Amino acid sequence: MLTLNCSLREEIAQQIELYTYPFLLGLGTVGNLLSIVVLIQMRQHSVYRYLTLMAIADTVLLYIGLLRELLLSSSFHLHIQGTLLCKLHVFFFYNTLHLSSWFRCCLNLDRYVAVKFPIYTSKWCRTSQASINSSIVFTVLSLANIHLLIFVQGEDDNKNSNALNSTRSTVNPFQYQRCYLHPSYVHFFEHIYTWIDMFLVTIIPFTFIILCNLTVINRVFLVSGPGKKSEVVSRSKATNRLRSLCLIMICSSFIFVATTLPVTAFIIDLLSHKASVDTMRCRRIQWTIYNILMYFNYASIFSYCLSGTEFRQALMKTIHVKAKPDIGSMLQTDMMNGVNQRRASTNQQYRQVLVEYQDLKRCRSSFVSVSPAITHHEDQHTMGTRAVNEKYLESQQKSNVEHHKKSCTNSLNNFNVRKSSICQNL
Repeated sequence: MLTLNCSLREEIAQQIELYTYPFLLGLGTVGNLLSIVVLIQMRQHSVYRYLTLMAIADTVLLYIGLLRELLLSSSFHLHIQGTLLCKLHVFFFYNTLHLSSWFRCCLNLDRYVAVKFPIYTSKWCRTSQASINSSIVFTVLSLANIHLLIFVQGEDDNKNSNALNSTRSTVNPFQYQRCYLHPSYVHFFEHIYTWIDMFLVTIIPFTFIILCNLTVINRVFLVSGPGKKSEVVSRSKATNRLRSLCLIMICSSFIFVATTLPVTAFIIDLLSHKASVDTMRCRRIQWTIYNILMYFNYASIFSYCLSGTEFRQALMKTIHVKAKPDIGSMLQTDMMNGVNQRRASTNQQYRQVLVEYQDLKRCRSSFVSVSPAITHHEDQHTMGTRAVNEKYLESQQKSNVEHHKKSCTNSLNNFNVRKSSICQNL
């Protein structure tokens, strides 16, 4: 009866996987690729760089993990097998899980530095610095997971009977049924590395994100003073945007831990208790539900980006779709247009007055520079006129004198003529 119930649960789990896994894979592929395209076209900023890397990591994780689950639950029953394929697939799967979580930590750390230490924003919140930080995270996590490339083995390493393979410990009885662990590596992987994986994927990133965002909220929105309660800071446009971003990050961090913690805890419980084949078949539906939750988190980066105003505007420009405005947005647009027109007219009037003032000032300066020359010319002209008048008076006096002389001479001549005529008459 127990075997019948376990087989029925396994069939139900397979049916759920056949319908939900393709939907999650398509949704995550379209959303993540669209997010990558839009984020690349947006202005260069460290936040957008981290979001782009998160979208890339989530897309790779969907095709490494979710596609493998879909192929296992389908009629093909394709397994990951072979030493080389097992080593590479296990390494990239765990490494991408860790990268996606720690890129979120880098994003929240960037916002924390921008708010807590604004003087260092130009140095630590640049795109180049985001690339350097991401490279450091990738290098450290790759070195921390390098042991998976060494101690994971495939079926071709032991070509004995299937009974020998059945006694070996697998990486995961649901995911990697034909990828085995080295005998000296089994204890470390099942009792130590699974806990390390849970802390790297869920616990540490969740704690880090919550602390960063609570500090940002305390720094930006609450002002505590002596003798009075905390008051909310004035809600400017930048403050409201930052507040919404912090609330979104906090909500997403809770969603993140709620979707990733169950599957990691389930793996720890499964490997530590050495569950039998029948027990794993009975718990198959539980594993399916936890898997759906985890991959839904990695397929929802588009909704995480869609909460930003600049992302929505860039998305509309990318897909060439104009959103239908509502009454509130229309009124706000009209008011802003009126304000902009007033500002433009005021600026034009100011420029016109400024041009007239400059022309008047230029005319005054030119008048001042020309007036001494005019005065000099007037003085010269006056002096010349005086000289001409004096010459004219002198000539007039000379002519008058000559005229008087001539008149006197004529009078004398007339007198002499009269005298001679009188003498002759006498």
